[in-house]
Amino acid sequence: MEEHTVTFNPVARTSRIGLKTYDDFAALR
Repeated sequence: MEEHTVTFNPVARTSRIGLKTYDDFAALR
């Protein structure tokens, strides 16, 4: 599931900071 979210967000994948923020958001959800 995490991989799918990362793939859906190309910006987060490009930015490590963005990825961490996205991961935090997914974890909060």
